[in-house]
Amino acid sequence: MLSHAIFNQLGAFTHPGLLTLEQCRAWRLRAEKAESRPARIHRDGTAVEDGGIRRTQQVHMAPKDKARLDAQIAAVGPDLERHFNMALGPLRECKCLVYGPGDFFVPHYDVDEVDHKATTNLQRRIATVLIVLNAPDDHEAPYQGGDLTFYGLLDVPDSDEIGLTLAPDPGMLIAFKPNVLHGISPILSGNRYVIVGWFHDQSDNRATAHDP
Repeated sequence: MLSHAIFNQLGAFTHPGLLTLEQCRAWRLRAEKAESRPARIHRDGTAVEDGGIRRTQQVHMAPKDKARLDAQIAAVGPDLERHFNMALGPLRECKCLVYGPGDFFVPHYDVDEVDHKATTNLQRRIATVLIVLNAPDDHEAPYQGGDLTFYGLLDVPDSDEIGLTLAPDPGMLIAFKPNVLHGISPILSGNRYVIVGWFHDQSDNRATAHDP
């Protein structure tokens, strides 16, 4: 597995310790108690469920918890702007996800630059952010499987066929361009907890945005 230092050298960004272990534990407890529904994918401009491509649960986030989390992630925005050398718009679409046994997400992109039917949110994404809430060797919430693997990071021929797996570190924020191919391998046991969101471009000046 890649260390976060090597991952940074390959063009992505990591911020270890954005959340404390206690905060990670609190988010896992919220996820266990909250209502959830199957997470969706975007197809032809619509958010739809497709268990053959993505299988995970999206957990309901209380507004006050989401607002506090948004502020924590947004505080890293200036570091992201320097790293990626671009101006960020607002943080949108923050979600808490739980991958249980058998859950997965096939390799995919978080943006569609070709499909003009793509949803407004999908077209405006310029940076994906992810926060790790537990790890396989977590003594409180371990799991097996569920590797986060990236493709196309190496500057070599056929790099899209070379998968690089990032070692998870609870509390760490991971950020990368949404046009980077990535996926989650099937969970073999336990639950994988994660928070995901996207910074949009500066054309998104809406006071609020609907998250599908």
